[in-house]
Amino acid sequence: MRPSTLWLALIAAGWLLDLLFALPFVPLRFSPIATGGVFILIGFAIVGLALHEMRDFNAPSEETGTSIPTLVTGGVYRTSRNPMYIGMGIALLGFAIAIDSLWVLAGLVPFFWLLAHRTIPDEEAELARTYGDLYGEYSADVRRWL
Repeated sequence: MRPSTLWLALIAAGWLLDLLFALPFVPLRFSPIATGGVFILIGFAIVGLALHEMRDFNAPSEETGTSIPTLVTGGVYRTSRNPMYIGMGIALLGFAIAIDSLWVLAGLVPFFWLLAHRTIPDEEAELARTYGDLYGEYSADVRRWL
């Protein structure tokens, strides 16, 4: 399952479970929608920055009109090898807060577990095959998460 599909499925499943068996967790003194909205915006901003870096690194050349895939190592990729997944996790946390659902919050566990044990190892193996020593140096210098 693609990470974005998993992310949406976890939000939807958590929301539906919350409709059936509400499990609020946000203290009353906080405004869940405003607080969650901040996390959602931060998460989407991180994803947006990562996508912007990917687009800039892999933009078609002016000479040929085609792009040559390049290992993205700049911008938010200098801090983490997986900024999109971090952004998605922060946004998932934001949705959990915004709808005050412990079910959605619990979705963070399978989300990051599946990423760490299925998706990312496959992606890293492909990057190592494609970029060789360049990816080896990058992964030695930049952490997987933060």
